[in-house]
Amino acid sequence: MSDTLPEIHPHTLMILADIDSELRGGKLRPVYIFYGPERFPIQTTLGIIRQFFSKQGVEPDRFTAGVHPLSHIMGTLRTPNLLAPKRLVIVDEVDDFKKEDWDSLREYAENPVPEAVLLLIGTSIGAAVARGWPVTASLLESKSLYPNQVPGWINMEARRMGIKISMEAAQMLSDAVGSDLGSLSQALEKLTLFAGKTALITPEAVQKIVGVSREENVFALTRALGDRNAAKAVLSLKHLLEQGEMPVRVLGMVARHVRLLAKAQALLQEGCSERDLASKLKVHPFFVKEYVSQARQWPKEGWSRRFRQLYTCDRSLKSSPIRGSAILEKTIWKLVT
Repeated sequence: MSDTLPEIHPHTLMILADIDSELRGGKLRPVYIFYGPERFPIQTTLGIIRQFFSKQGVEPDRFTAGVHPLSHIMGTLRTPNLLAPKRLVIVDEVDDFKKEDWDSLREYAENPVPEAVLLLIGTSIGAAVARGWPVTASLLESKSLYPNQVPGWINMEARRMGIKISMEAAQMLSDAVGSDLGSLSQALEKLTLFAGKTALITPEAVQKIVGVSREENVFALTRALGDRNAAKAVLSLKHLLEQGEMPVRVLGMVARHVRLLAKAQALLQEGCSERDLASKLKVHPFFVKEYVSQARQWPKEGWSRRFRQLYTCDRSLKSSPIRGSAILEKTIWKLVT
């Protein structure tokens, strides 16, 4: 084990790339804790670690918290592996560990067995459990990636699959599919079948195989909304959700466009020129004519009601068991009619 491992702040999915980078550099941490509702990042990282050990002829010892006592797990962890130079111990469903179990595990992380790696996998371990781990432990909370993290993950996943993809193609794939890692991995598999493992995946290949980009569907949604064409807006909404876009983020796009239209209409009523409108709206001058055209299609009355509808939609998306697509569709129809 390296005694110069860098500090990695928990609760950031950049740890996923850090783990990959460390493993490729031959570095291992004695303890990894992977948790969260998104299973794909966990399974991906588990695959990276297992592949690393498999090359050394190491088969993992697997346990389930709540079924196997921690004392038995720790006993295996501390027993030398007579068949290989290292030992990998994987424990699933660690949500079932009690506080005293976590206290013991934290103590172990302070003074781990040099030839062993402990991998703990769960869904929700709680804020108290996630705090206070030494640098020997790496925590990965499997939330969705931020947009600027997706291209890096695509490159990492491509390396894991044994293929190459250009940064431009990775960015285009991110724009087209969104941040759903399962969908991105499936898209990479399709691209591999198209281009072959020996070829570099290019933006042209992404455009041909993946099709319409997410940005194009965002533009289609806001244009249809501005033109008060609910049917077209709902169709673009469905395409966005199919590409893995989160309903709350789609609502953010819709709300921003509605606010811009309301502001554009008010500024035009005050006598603002189209030349000055771009700077006041903070949009590119190229789009000003479209904002002017759309703002004039909306009734001057009813903006307060529309903003209330957006607020209600936001609350429903965050609290209602109803599917997000149905809530958004209903809101779009209300907004434009």
